Amino acid sequence: MIVSFQGVRARVVDKDLAPKWDPPSLDKVSEDMVDQYFSPLSELEPDLDLPTKVREAFT
Repeated sequence: MIVSFQGVRARVVDKDLAPKWDPPSLDKVSEDMVDQYFSPLSELEPDLDLPTKVREAFT
């Protein structure tokens, strides 16, 4: 989501076409950052129920 936010900010809000990424480059992305992004949800975060089994979203 942060990637999208910076792209929109750079193009639409500030119109500077210079997104400010954090971290500033891929080589600054740590393994811990990636692991945190893909970690399981906590007990306080509900599971996401998508209607794909019954296909109710397409009726």
